[in-house]
Amino acid sequence: MPTEGRLPSELAGAPFSARVAPDHTVTVVRLSGELDMATEQKVAHVVDEVLATRPDVVRFDLSDLRFCDARGLAALLTARHRLQSAHRRLVLTGVPAPVRRLLAVTGLQDRLEVG
Repeated sequence: MPTEGRLPSELAGAPFSARVAPDHTVTVVRLSGELDMATEQKVAHVVDEVLATRPDVVRFDLSDLRFCDARGLAALLTARHRLQSAHRRLVLTGVPAPVRRLLAVTGLQDRLEVG
């Protein structure tokens, strides 16, 4: 289910989208576009939606993410923290090479589970 239609109006115009697909075992969130200061609040909105689902595992598919900066990484860390607080596990999949490098350079590859 795309989240674009339910985003608050101030979040609707940024070059980012998320599709949430709840399942019985894993909730998949496919992020696409740019994850940065202009779009980090959209991730928080998506996490709100995901917290209403039942599965213990949430998979963020980043294969369509074109850009991610430090604020984008912070948004992913915040998502991980919020999901862990709700006894959920966050797994990143389809992580593009530039994002993998950013995780390695910042030392965050050990804090964010990449599957």
